Amino acid sequence: LLHGFLGMAMRRTPWFVLTPRGFLYAPGGMSPGFVRWEDVTGLRETEVVKAGTRGKARASRVLAVGLRDPAKYRANYNPLLGALVRLGGKLYEAQTEGPADILIDPEGFGDEYDAILARMVALHAEAQR
Repeated sequence: LLHGFLGMAMRRTPWFVLTPRGFLYAPGGMSPGFVRWEDVTGLRETEVVKAGTRGKARASRVLAVGLRDPAKYRANYNPLLGALVRLGGKLYEAQTEGPADILIDPEGFGDEYDAILARMVALHAEAQR
């Protein structure tokens, strides 16, 4: 159930806003709110196993975002969704071998993903200075 729910959410075109202060990512209409760059501990590309067509598992590239205080952002979800996000985060963290508080699916950005990734990395680096 959890895997199907998260998979459904990640397949819809995301709502995404990127600013010098942070970003808002809402795949499937779900979002932990505006994430400020000073709360981000790291950005890194990795792979996770997701359901593919006909329920077959496949490796998928994602951008894993680590947060200083993930609970602060999970508090923005309703209690049931927050519990699912926590559980999903633990499952994905085991796959990514590191913080995966927010997973950004490049498939939702199409050809613009590489440019968005480069801008996110630059804005995060600026905020760390």
